[in-house]
Amino acid sequence: MHDRRRAQAAITPLGHNLALLLTAVKDWAENHFDEVKDARERYDAETADA
Repeated sequence: MHDRRRAQAAITPLGHNLALLLTAVKDWAENHFDEVKDARERYDAETADA
């Protein structure tokens, strides 16, 4: 017979606060993806011969 013990996990207030910040960074990255991509391409083109 298998022992079906369960563990419960809960996020702490500190973890919740961190999740909010990480979500904000993710949202920013998604909203600025094209700008970041363009900037990377410009940088790569400018530094290709360096």
